[in-house]
Amino acid sequence: MIQLSQRLNPAVECISILARRFSQHPGAPRSLREEILYICQKYKLPTESLLPLLDPLIQIETHVLEGLLPIEENVQLLFAYHNNPDIANLAWGMYFLDQMNITLADLSPQERLPYLHVLLCFCLGGTNGDLDGVADLASLSLYLEDLSCPPCVKWICQLFWCQPEKYQSRYRQIMARGIELFRQVEHLADPLLEQMLPGIQEALKDETHNSHLPLHFQPDESMPSYPMAMNFHCSSVIYCYNLPETHEHPSFTKLHLVGMLRQYLTELLAQYNNACASIAGSARAISDVHRVEILQALQDGPLCNLELAQKLDFSAATVSHHMSYLISELFVTAVKRGNRVEYTLNKDKLRQFLRLFRISILQDDGE
Repeated sequence: MIQLSQRLNPAVECISILARRFSQHPGAPRSLREEILYICQKYKLPTESLLPLLDPLIQIETHVLEGLLPIEENVQLLFAYHNNPDIANLAWGMYFLDQMNITLADLSPQERLPYLHVLLCFCLGGTNGDLDGVADLASLSLYLEDLSCPPCVKWICQLFWCQPEKYQSRYRQIMARGIELFRQVEHLADPLLEQMLPGIQEALKDETHNSHLPLHFQPDESMPSYPMAMNFHCSSVIYCYNLPETHEHPSFTKLHLVGMLRQYLTELLAQYNNACASIAGSARAISDVHRVEILQALQDGPLCNLELAQKLDFSAATVSHHMSYLISELFVTAVKRGNRVEYTLNKDKLRQFLRLFRISILQDDGE
């Protein structure tokens, strides 16, 4: 079984914060709050089901960004998501270089080349081997001409190729400061993490774990595994890339990450779907004008079948037929008093139905 860390990974969280902030996808959320609102809109969830719960994470993100910004535009592109898959940026590649204690400035041009290929594959969302023919800036430019990616992607790839040591150094400066800022407020996430860890473990037992990259792996006990806060909703994901044991043949390694609210969101969506079924069933019960008239007739107090028939000019059989629907959804309660069955309007149930409708459809919890 995968050994999930009980702590967040500050470097992973900082990359996620900056990747969202500088994303190049048109219309993409730029903050955690925007991400939450987007998810609520996409899945038609009430905002109050997530926003208050995730407020500590919003505070963490705000603290980190306030301490890091501004960042120069070309360096922003190290972190920005440019392409599919969503993890396509140079920062993830440099994260793995740091895990291997590899400094590009310490390598000869020949030793550095396979690492540059791996890093550019991260940025371009390609696979290892795609850049085998790229050996200098001119061949890289020719390679990029044939790709249908945004101009900013080609720009940062060329800038990085020309000065990889400079960009790795700047990445490390930003990450060192970001990790320091994150750790100052990391404790804010502790109660939520403690609450959600059992659900994450449960998710690990059941889900199929696929990489966002072209290679697919099943998680194993040897790979590092962390809960994610800033990508709280992600499916269990394996971020790949391992740097080479030999310089000639870069290989891959695996890092397992799972959103800390993944299981919670699964349960919340199931609850929402149940709410939809409840609304639909209740709506069917009052979908006939005669049933609505019966409810109106009971506003002033309990009535029996005959009294309702006389008041509404219905037959007793018609009242009985429609009453069965109203009773089944608990909009009306029936109490037998001797030979008399009295029907009473269940105002609490009606209020519950209206409130559920407002929350689920209108996202309005007003009373």
